Order: sequence, then structure tokens, then C-alpha cells
Amino acid sequence: MSKINKISSGKNGQIVYHFDNGVKLSFIWDWGAYSDNHMARPKDLTNLNNETWESTTVEIYSIGDNRNGIEEYLDNKYGGSPAGFVPVGDIPRILLRAAK
Repeated sequence: MSKINKISSGKNGQIVYHFDNGVKLSFIWDWGAYSDNHMARPKDLTNLNNETWESTTVEIYSIGDNRNGIEEYLDNKYGGSPAGFVPVGDIPRILLRAAK
């Protein structure tokens, strides 16, 4: 089973999990993402780093290798890539699937 070897982020309201099997999954819940915040707008567009986002759903996008079929899994389970409005309670199961 593969392991998470790094996390990163390109913006507020995002975390990217990097697995040692080459899989990378981006979880986004900030404004404009396919999450509870889909229609939200930041208070100050000139200073996005000051925004704090919370959500009960996330957008998940595979941005790494697809050696274990994670893209097809997300597509079949959630209807697309990116997978939108995924309940946060599903995150542990998705991370386990990505580690295969």
C-alpha cells in the first residue's frame, strides 16, 4: 500500500496529497470550487490570503499519475473529474483508494 509522502497547497481552501505511487489528489473547498462555496465570493478580491473557508463538501481532482485507476474511481463514484460536491466524510475512503 502506498503512503502519503507530502502535502502542498496552491491557495487557501486547498490541500494536495502526494502519494509515493505518483498519485496526487487536490481537495478544494474555496470560492468557485464545486463545493458548498461554489457561489461564494471573497470579501476582498485584492487580498485573497485573508479568506477563511469551511465546507461540508469538496471538489477532488486527480493531478498526478493514474497507475491505480483513481481517476476512473472518482468518475464512477462521483460522476466526473473533477469530482464535485463530495461529502467530506468520504475523504478517508478516497485517500485509502488512492493509496492502492
